Amino acid sequence: LAVAIGRVAGRAIENQRLFESRVQTERLAAAGEAVAYLSHHIRNILQGMQGGAEVVELGIKRETMDTVKSGWAMVRRNLDRIYVLAMNMLTFSKERQPNIATAQLNKVVEDVIALVQSRADEHSVMLLTDLEEMPAIPLDPDGMHQVAHNIILNAIEAAPPTGGRINISTRYQPKDARVTLSIGDNGPGIPPEERDRIFDAFHSSKGHGGTGLGLAAAKKIVTELNGLIEVESTLGEGTTFH
Repeated sequence: LAVAIGRVAGRAIENQRLFESRVQTERLAAAGEAVAYLSHHIRNILQGMQGGAEVVELGIKRETMDTVKSGWAMVRRNLDRIYVLAMNMLTFSKERQPNIATAQLNKVVEDVIALVQSRADEHSVMLLTDLEEMPAIPLDPDGMHQVAHNIILNAIEAAPPTGGRINISTRYQPKDARVTLSIGDNGPGIPPEERDRIFDAFHSSKGHGGTGLGLAAAKKIVTELNGLIEVESTLGEGTTFH
């Protein structure tokens, strides 16, 4: 009986060791894949910054302010990209406690619009707002700023090269104790087979142009606030996030 118990215990210990080894291997593989993915994106950003810096240096040598301004615009654009990437990595990689404060959601949205206006202008995209008047409410201002920023940037990228339009609206429903922020573009829409994966980390429909962290971070923040994030999309007509 003692021998039989010893054999069973030995198998259980060995199985546990094998399980822990497999989990560790899977974690290392996932970490390696994430590092490789992010390294590629960071390299692209740094190349953009390097190209902008070279244009700035050329403008300084030639003493042409227009060239300096052009180069600085490239540097600034890539600084914004790496800032967004860093914020999304921090949000997605750790548990965060929402910093709840009484604040105006419309003010948060307006701040984001002012921040992304230059990006929208570069893509010839109109930002149209319909912000319903509402009182200050308990929310996480920094978290909602990041959510709105990520989704509006995605909408700008999705908008068509001509006639691009993004509708940004807020609605206040006091009876349901609910506030809704809606961001819609008139881009190509999301194929049905892609819709279940858009919130997956490192999944991007932009190819090398996206990190795949923006929507994942947005959903994580909304979930931490006990909220919902929903998507409506029609091929050829556009996508709206609520």
